[in-house]
Amino acid sequence: MFYGIPDRYKTALSQHRISWPTRPLALVYGPAGTGKTHTVCDLVSRRLRGRHSETALMTTVAREVEAGCGRSAVVEALCNAEILVIDEFCGTEHDLRDASMATIREVVFDRLDRHNRTTFLITNRSPNWLSRHLDEPFVDRLNAHRELAVLLPMGPLPEARRGLAEAHHHQPDPEGFPELHFLLHSATCPATSLPKTLARFGKGEACCLSDLLNRLPNAAWEWLRQRDDPRLGILEELKNLQPQ
Repeated sequence: MFYGIPDRYKTALSQHRISWPTRPLALVYGPAGTGKTHTVCDLVSRRLRGRHSETALMTTVAREVEAGCGRSAVVEALCNAEILVIDEFCGTEHDLRDASMATIREVVFDRLDRHNRTTFLITNRSPNWLSRHLDEPFVDRLNAHRELAVLLPMGPLPEARRGLAEAHHHQPDPEGFPELHFLLHSATCPATSLPKTLARFGKGEACCLSDLLNRLPNAAWEWLRQRDDPRLGILEELKNLQPQ
């Protein structure tokens, strides 16, 4: 599954395979650089293949709110996605006091209480650390519904990450960018399999996708242009979306 990655790193990444969670909340944790985000994106992209009716969003929450999309629009989009990936959860102690934590709390509670939809929380914090620093109701909810996946260091991680970036630059391939599957899936109309128009996206969803598109490596855009993907136009529209 990991194409375009130096052979010396494939073994480490292959050991990071995780199964689809049996509970609605999956806490994926491990030190920085262990491939947590890549692993979850790969898992979700494999899940989405052939499932046009499902929607997935990936977010850090704070970026979308700070971009001026509006908190209510962001909350609605995150609550309604069938699959939600929240990256950089509790990345710093400042995040605990940040307004985005209240948004995450609201979204997670809503998804568990009303929708029972799959949510991934990706963090470099251990469950013990989270138990000490999060408020008790949040911890109780996490403990009641979560499933754990631990990603541990597998070698010279900074070098591995550089190797991954170099591979992306020299060999654009959709399998090397699992987040690209999120975007292509989101840009496709389930009923017709044709590209969506901008009007089909809610404000919060469009904002989340715009943030992800602006962080997409140049090699992924190169791959889209080389294959003349019909969804390129709407993806470029979303990328250049101006907050209102």
